[in-house]
Amino acid sequence: MTRMTSVSRRKIPLIASLALALVASALPAAAFAPAASAATASPEKVVLKAVDTAWATNRYPSTVQKHDYLSATRSADTTFLKFSGAALKGKDVKSASLELKVRSTTATKPGLVAYKTSSNWSAGTLTFNNKPAAGGVASGQSATVVAGQVVRVPLNVDAIPTTGNFSFSLKYAQAGIRLQMERSGAYAAKIVVTTANEAVATEDRPQAPSPKPSGSPRVFAHYFVPYPLSLDNKAPESDYYARNYLSPSGENGKFSEQGGLLRDRPLSPAPQSASDWRVRNMATEVRQAKAAGIDGWMLNLMSSSGQGWEAGINVMKASASVGDFVVVPMVDGSSGFVKNTPTQAASLLNQLYRSGPAYKINGSYLLSSFKAEGASVSWWSQVISILEKTHGLPITFQAVFLNASDDNMKAFAPIADGYGNWGSRTERNSLARPNYDARAASYGKTWMEPIAVQDVRFNASRWAESNNTAAVRAQWKRAIEENVDYVQLVTWNDYSESTQIAPSQAHGDSFLDLTRYYTTWFETGKAPAVASDEILLTHRTQFVNAKPTFSHKLMGAPTLDGTSTPARDTVEAVVWMKAAGTVRITVGGKTTTVSAPAGMSAHTVALGLGTVSASIERSGSVTAKLTSPYKVVSTPKVQDLQYYAASTW
Repeated sequence: MTRMTSVSRRKIPLIASLALALVASALPAAAFAPAASAATASPEKVVLKAVDTAWATNRYPSTVQKHDYLSATRSADTTFLKFSGAALKGKDVKSASLELKVRSTTATKPGLVAYKTSSNWSAGTLTFNNKPAAGGVASGQSATVVAGQVVRVPLNVDAIPTTGNFSFSLKYAQAGIRLQMERSGAYAAKIVVTTANEAVATEDRPQAPSPKPSGSPRVFAHYFVPYPLSLDNKAPESDYYARNYLSPSGENGKFSEQGGLLRDRPLSPAPQSASDWRVRNMATEVRQAKAAGIDGWMLNLMSSSGQGWEAGINVMKASASVGDFVVVPMVDGSSGFVKNTPTQAASLLNQLYRSGPAYKINGSYLLSSFKAEGASVSWWSQVISILEKTHGLPITFQAVFLNASDDNMKAFAPIADGYGNWGSRTERNSLARPNYDARAASYGKTWMEPIAVQDVRFNASRWAESNNTAAVRAQWKRAIEENVDYVQLVTWNDYSESTQIAPSQAHGDSFLDLTRYYTTWFETGKAPAVASDEILLTHRTQFVNAKPTFSHKLMGAPTLDGTSTPARDTVEAVVWMKAAGTVRITVGGKTTTVSAPAGMSAHTVALGLGTVSASIERSGSVTAKLTSPYKVVSTPKVQDLQYYAASTW
C-alpha cells in the first residue's frame, strides 16, 4: 500500500475554480470572491438583474399576461426582459451570459435566442399588439432547455450597453414546443457580465480563484445511487418519485405508516429519447457539483449486481464524460457488498477502477468505506492485497468510520492511510466533537471531515435538529480552522435521510450556493470577499408539532444526534453584505428589523404561518430582496421536518 504522501500530514492549498459556474446545468454566478489586497488588473464579474419582465402571445393579442412565469416559443409567445447598464459604466465588457430558470418545457432541441429590442415597454401594459419589434440577433443559441435547470444564453458583447436601459426579446428555435421560465423571486432573469478594468484592489471586486493544482482534490460529496435525477425517464409530474416515493400511499402503501418514503426529490429533467439517458443525467449532476467547488464523488457501493451496481458503473462513465472530476469507490460496510468474498469484492472494484476517472494519489488508487468497522480488518486487508497483487492496482485506503473511536483507529492503523467519520448533525455536537484531525495525525494518517446540512429520516422516525444552517456552518468552521486534509459532503443526494445538497424541489440550488461559499473558503484558506448583497432563507413549512391530515406515525423529539438539541420553530436569514445595513425579516406579516455588519451573518426569528421573506436595506434603498416560494401551513398533508431553503443567487 502507498501512504497518502501527496497530502501527507500537511495540507496542499487547493482552489476550486468558480469559472465552472458558467457550464451547462451549473449554478448561478458567485457573489463573492477570495479576499486579497494586492492591486491587479483582472476580470470582474457583474450581475445585472432584470428591472422588468413580460411576455406576450398571439393567442390573446390584446391581453397583458400577468402570470407568474415567462413563456417563449418559436412563433406564438415572446418573452421580454429589461436591464440597466448603469453598473457597467466605464467598464470594458468581455463576455456576457443571460441566465433564466426553466420551470417546465417540452423542448428536445436547442435553443433559446435573444434579439435586440426597444426598451419602450412595461410589464403593466405590454401586449402582443403593442410589443416592440425584434431587432438583430443578440446572442448565440442556448443548449436544450431542461425543466428545473438554469438555461444560459451566450450574449454578443456588442449587445450590452454600459449606460441606460436595454432590452431583449426571447424566442425558441424549435417549433411546436412549450417553455415556461421563472419570472420573479430567487430565480428571476439576470445577466452575468465579465469585464476588464484598470487595476483596483481585489477585495473590492469578485474574481475567480486561480486554477487548482491537477490531481489534488480535497472536496468530495457522497453520491447515493438509489436516488438519481430520474428513475424511469418519465415526466417529473408523473414519474416514479411522484407516483411512489412522494406519495404517502405509494408503492402499494409500503411506507404509509411513515407518510411516504421521501419528502423531497431531485429537480428532474424532461424525458429523453437517448438510450443513455441515465449517464446523461449523471453528467448533469457532475456539472452541478463542479460548479459548487466539489472535486469528486465518494461513490457509495451497496450492491454487487443489478441496477445498483450498474448505476455505479454509470457514475464512472458520466464523470469521465464531463472531465476534471474524480470518483472514489466507497464500500458500504453496512450493506451486502461486504458479504462478498475478498476475491469477489476485489474483482468488482477492479471493474470500477478501470471504467472511469478513479482518484489516484501518487499513482495509487484511493479506496474508501462507509462504516469501515462493518467488515473485519482481515477482510479489508485481503481485498487490498488482491487488488494490488492480482489486478495490479496499487491501493491507498481511507477508512471512514461510523464511529471514529480510538479502538477503531488503532485496529485499522496497519492497513489504512487515512481516517474519516460519518459525523454529527447538530451545532452543539459539531462544535464539541474531539479534534479528530489531530487524532488521525497521531497515527500518521490523513483526516476526512464530514459536513452535513441536516438529517431527517422519515422511514426510521428519527431526526436531528440542525438549527436551520447553524450545524452545517459550525462543521465548515471547524474544517477550515483545523485545515483538515479532505471534506466529505454528507450527502449529495440521499433523499431518504434529507441530507441532500443537490438541486431539489425543497431547496432549489440554495444549499449549493452555501456550499460554493465554503468550498472557496476551504480551498483558498481565506474567507471570500462579499461583492454583492445576498440572502439565504431557511425555514420549515410547518411547526414541529403540527398535525397532518394523512394519518401516520409521527416523529417525536429529535434523538438522532443525542437529546441535547431540542426542536425549534425558526426562520433564519443568512446574509452577505457589502457594507453594514439593515435586515428585515417578515414572517406571516410580522416584520423584525435587525442591524447587520458587513460580511456574512445569520439572524433568526420565530416561525409563523404564511409567507416568509427578507430584505437588505442601506441608505434608504433596498439592495436585495427575497420571498421564499414555500409557505408555512398549519395543517400539512404529512409531517415534514426538513428545512426548506431559497436564496437570491
